[in-house]
Amino acid sequence: MTRQNQVPSLTPGRMQAALIPLWDMCNHDTLRSGTDYDVPSQQLVSFATRTYAKDEQVCIFYGNRGNGQFFLHNGFVPKSPNPWDSLPLRLGLSRSDKLFEMKRSLCEQMKIPISSTFELKKNLDGNGVLVPKLLLHLVHVLQWKPESHIKGGNKAKDDNQNRTGMDQDDTNQEKEEEGLRTKKAISFLQTRCELLVKTLPKSDKEMKALLEDAMVSEEAKLALRYRLSEKRMLELACQKLIFTL
Repeated sequence: MTRQNQVPSLTPGRMQAALIPLWDMCNHDTLRSGTDYDVPSQQLVSFATRTYAKDEQVCIFYGNRGNGQFFLHNGFVPKSPNPWDSLPLRLGLSRSDKLFEMKRSLCEQMKIPISSTFELKKNLDGNGVLVPKLLLHLVHVLQWKPESHIKGGNKAKDDNQNRTGMDQDDTNQEKEEEGLRTKKAISFLQTRCELLVKTLPKSDKEMKALLEDAMVSEEAKLALRYRLSEKRMLELACQKLIFTL
């Protein structure tokens, strides 16, 4: 849910964006609620996710956003755990790599970027981090070595010449090789996340102490809360990575 909500326009079958002033008066709640247009009353309706007591603050759900998006666009970082938290991870080919041109050509053939920022999303059950399959393909290119590629190709060619009726064995071998590449990719990404954790200037204990310090400004505390959530995402990625489509 954002300030811009889709409502029917005067043109039949078309929707248009509308600004809802009341929504600007509501704070965010991680409990997922929804907004819909009620045709009989011709009103935009927000559905509560729980029962509210008299004089209690009513909150709405701002959307499936990571803490970085909340910090940047809404000016706050949720204090409670965010099930839809995410983390941007920048990764790409190094131009100092001796195999840069070959790897760049591979990326072009596979239609993947040679450098990009990938969004890692928290798994909704809190167990691990979801990684886009495109990032997996890029890591495969980063780890690619022409020598091993050529040897593997020659071996496959010899196998085809010397064996017949062994398609199932070839398929099993391909699955084993694919599984090995995926394990190496996971290890590569988790090592990168571990290194990023080590670059953070302060420990959890130090950041939490600063959050309790009355002398620290509210702006600084927002940055600290985001840094803590960033650290949790990196640590979660170090525990488990799940590749998505």
